[in-house]
Amino acid sequence: MDRKENITPNTLEIQKNDEIEGTFCHELFENSFFNEKLCQELLVELPNINKTASSTRIIKWIISNVDTCFTSHHDDNDLYQIKNYSKKIEDKWKEYRQILEKYT
Repeated sequence: MDRKENITPNTLEIQKNDEIEGTFCHELFENSFFNEKLCQELLVELPNINKTASSTRIIKWIISNVDTCFTSHHDDNDLYQIKNYSKKIEDKWKEYRQILEKYT
């Protein structure tokens, strides 16, 4: 009897594919909307994800790209704008970033 391995992508792998609708990364990278609820859902899942070289790379990728979104938003020469930007959201991201960094 063949044993099928569970090949369902974990939360981080799904985030890495920013074309998947309904993810934090898709909302921010493709729709220019910082969805705080989706970010919080991602953070809640982190303790359930095995720490591997791959998960570390993906977390670093998420941090880097979200940081780039904020940098681009503040760059007058860049057309990218976070539609729901506020100082409060940026401050929240700084808190969330620290949580993510603990898993790298």
